[in-house]
Amino acid sequence: MSECEKEEILGLLEGVHKTLVVQDEQRKRGLNDYNLLTSVLRPGDEVRLHSRFIYSMINPDGKHYQGSLFLRLFKENVLQNSELDLDSARVYKEWKGGDENGGIDLFLTDGNQFLIIENKIYAADQYWQIARYLKAVINEYPEANENNVFVYYLTPKKRRPSKVSLGNFKLDGEYMKYIDDVVDQDRCFRNKRFSYCNVTYDDHIIKWVDSCLKETCNLTNINQAFLTYKEVVQHIIKKKENKVVTISNYLSNDVEKIFCAGELEKEMPAFKGRLLCEFFDDVKSFVSESHGEIKVVNDKEYIKGYNEGNCISWFARKNRDYKDVGITFDISKDVFLCVMVADEVLHIGVIPKVGCKRELEEPGIEVRKWKRNKWDWYSYAYINIFNFNKDAIELLLNKGNSRKNVKDKISYLVCRFGNQ
Repeated sequence: MSECEKEEILGLLEGVHKTLVVQDEQRKRGLNDYNLLTSVLRPGDEVRLHSRFIYSMINPDGKHYQGSLFLRLFKENVLQNSELDLDSARVYKEWKGGDENGGIDLFLTDGNQFLIIENKIYAADQYWQIARYLKAVINEYPEANENNVFVYYLTPKKRRPSKVSLGNFKLDGEYMKYIDDVVDQDRCFRNKRFSYCNVTYDDHIIKWVDSCLKETCNLTNINQAFLTYKEVVQHIIKKKENKVVTISNYLSNDVEKIFCAGELEKEMPAFKGRLLCEFFDDVKSFVSESHGEIKVVNDKEYIKGYNEGNCISWFARKNRDYKDVGITFDISKDVFLCVMVADEVLHIGVIPKVGCKRELEEPGIEVRKWKRNKWDWYSYAYINIFNFNKDAIELLLNKGNSRKNVKDKISYLVCRFGNQ
């Protein structure tokens, strides 16, 4: 690495440090990125979150008690070219009619117009989905025809339905045109075309939400509901801005910062691995100096013995052989003492030898299954090392009392189970 690259990385680290300081200050002031909706549902949950929220607001009979206000705004911003009569309109979610059991996400009708809204965020199209929905509406309402049935395909960005969903229909500008007559049951569509429109969260739904926010300034709870929902929409269209500053915000679209972060990321497993190896070196020295010459067992029947390469591989996670890495001491005829990182956590415990009849359970020690060897071992689960949080860093750098606490646990186990 050149001196210039080192300086750039040092500059990056300084910037990251300042960002974390600001982040901490913001959190202390109460700033947060909590969202009620995404705390209980996935941001992309199109049925339980998006369709149901939209329905709850555009339904004139909804408990917002605003009548058709939000439906009118929905018509203006989303339902392009619709002449839906607001006074007689009815709104349905997951509508099941006309022998269609799948359920249309949102269905609106005033008796003269019939509007199908298919909501697609991340889910794949289902077999003949839109074709089935059209047929269901035609079957349910004798007055429904190609002149008054409209299909709206709602997606985060402008995405078109697949051939799988369209069946024997083909998109032709602002229409869905029936192109084949091979399926007898769809003869009702022969030579017909239905109005079709792509609508998006990125454009139409955001505009609808913003217009609703303007109308609800004095309706605190409803206004807050729209604000909360707007954050969810911004999330799925990749335009959400965190209130609390993040490292991602700091990196932004800066090529040099992102390049430096990438170089730093490449170096981190090796850096972490060296720290972990130094930790095990210190444990080995401590046991020797404090408890005499205790034999170190490197038999990988128990764990893979540590060295710098193994510790780096444990962090890099390139090979499951490095799942358990550490050091094992032969402290008595019945047990081994073991200090290791397993999965993600540092463990300090004892492993029974073949024929061991001693009671190994202690307060704080948990019995664990070692699946590949089909026998139990006993340990304290100490700190998550793999996450490399502040507790882990303090332990590996020998800061604070973390290292001392580990050594105290080791000494206790040596005295409790050793030399017998």
